Amino acid sequence: MRTGRDGAVDQGGPARLAALARDAALLAWSRVEPRTALRCAPAPALALAVGLVSGHPVAGAIAAGGAVTVGFGAFQQFSSRAVPMVLAALGMAVSTLAGTLAGLSVPSEIAAVALWGCGCGALAALGPGAQWIAQQCTIFLVIAAAYPGVSAQAFERTWLVLAGGVLQLACFGAGLWFERGRPGAPQLQSLLKEAREEIAALRQDRQRIAFFRSFALRLAAVLATAVTLSRLLAIPNDYWIAMTALLLTRTGFRDTVMRSIARIVGTLLGAGLASGVVLLAQPGPGVLMALVLVFAFLSLATLRLGYGVFALSLTAYVMFLLTFAGLVETRVAEGRILSTMLGALCALAAHAHLRISDIKQAWQSEPGR
Repeated sequence: MRTGRDGAVDQGGPARLAALARDAALLAWSRVEPRTALRCAPAPALALAVGLVSGHPVAGAIAAGGAVTVGFGAFQQFSSRAVPMVLAALGMAVSTLAGTLAGLSVPSEIAAVALWGCGCGALAALGPGAQWIAQQCTIFLVIAAAYPGVSAQAFERTWLVLAGGVLQLACFGAGLWFERGRPGAPQLQSLLKEAREEIAALRQDRQRIAFFRSFALRLAAVLATAVTLSRLLAIPNDYWIAMTALLLTRTGFRDTVMRSIARIVGTLLGAGLASGVVLLAQPGPGVLMALVLVFAFLSLATLRLGYGVFALSLTAYVMFLLTFAGLVETRVAEGRILSTMLGALCALAAHAHLRISDIKQAWQSEPGR
């Protein structure tokens, strides 16, 4: 046995792999919040319904995607559930505009993704809530850059994403009003107070600042590599590589490995389930809309249950949503799985130099060397 970088006792390869598998399969049933997920369900339903009735399913899907993502903000730890939802809606809209324009050239796309990734890593120092908001902004930048367009297209997508976010806020607030007699408005003063206290504490901890500065630069490099890789490979929906790399890259190697295992397994199962339903049942628009809503609800409800179950629900939701919008390509399932694996490799590579230094240190500390 030896002591690892984080001070924990390293029990060896087999024991470590067994612990990682156990952690990846862990289900925290006590953390499931179906009521919160139900409050978030009407917004994407309305967005999809309007898109279907008006004959613009793609626009409906974009707005629904914005609504569902903003709904995840209701599960973040802030002074008010509405605070991360509002910040995410605004940040996602700005990122959609920037990503659509940056995607017109590969150098600008790589630069934008690296910049957003660096900011995402830096904001992680303020806590998981701030990191989640930055992640959603970066995800929408990556997706928008995969579908580049001129200013008119950029502004159209931006308004659709913002409309979905505002619709989610309105529906969620209405749900709280119905249940509790109050809408749960954002407590901006409490948020500003929390932010000032966190920043003040961070300034006193130089070691923490140095750690997250390193993490921010590492995340920027990972995303730049992932985008470059996606541009070199002809994979359907290749933006999933960078998105997966972003979501799986954690500050610790153990957490990165654990989430990578869960993500890959969940993606395999979710892609297989969605592909089987689409190929065998060939559902129409109405049934597809219902499937999108079911798996959107499951994604929200299982967010804290276990990352593998969440990845399964999210993958199926995204694939049904793309099918509803008519954007699915024939090899989308294979592309999704391959992109997930490549994204996981990018995330793990972010820790490669740290693990190599650990191995060198252990080798040099052996008696007689």
